[in-house]
Amino acid sequence: MTTTDPLPHLLTIDELADHLSVTVRHIRRLIAERHVPYVKVGKFVRFDTADIACWLDSARQPPRQIGDQTALLRLADTAEEYRERRNNSLARRGGTT
Repeated sequence: MTTTDPLPHLLTIDELADHLSVTVRHIRRLIAERHVPYVKVGKFVRFDTADIACWLDSARQPPRQIGDQTALLRLADTAEEYRERRNNSLARRGGTT
């Protein structure tokens, strides 16, 4: 029986680490903790690019949304208070802003 489906492209540990901009050690830890999907080919560990893409999509965090204007005003007030405290602290030490 033959199939027309192409074989999936499999990545090595080094290739996946490069692709994700992490260390090989980190990838090996993800494997040991079974946090990343992988395929065993004999004694070798490989990663299907489609599985990795799905895994990355499932790990994606949605952007934080601030629902109302009062939250934005509170952030602005907090930033202004921080600047004021910083300026007061620098003035006590004899520094400049």
